[in-house]
Amino acid sequence: MKYILILVTALTVFSCQSTTPTEKEQVLETMDKASAREVVLSTKTVGDTVYHISSQKIWAKGQILAEKIDTIKTAVKLPDWNEATDSAQLLNKVPIYVTIQ
Repeated sequence: MKYILILVTALTVFSCQSTTPTEKEQVLETMDKASAREVVLSTKTVGDTVYHISSQKIWAKGQILAEKIDTIKTAVKLPDWNEATDSAQLLNKVPIYVTIQ
């Protein structure tokens, strides 16, 4: 019984180790930018202000058709509307969620 447990554990460890991308995965650096849309999200903190920056480039046939940068400016700390909330949460540390349509 213990040999079966050791064998299953070893097979699990070896099957989870994948060093090369599979056929479905594609490394971003090797993607063809001939026809694509490139979106970069970044956050920059200056003093007590946070700049949430989104930059977009639209490529077609190897040329940039359009490029736009948008910036949203917020304070670093959340306003204290409710004393029960965590006032230590900083807006430059919140996660970025991306929705693609």
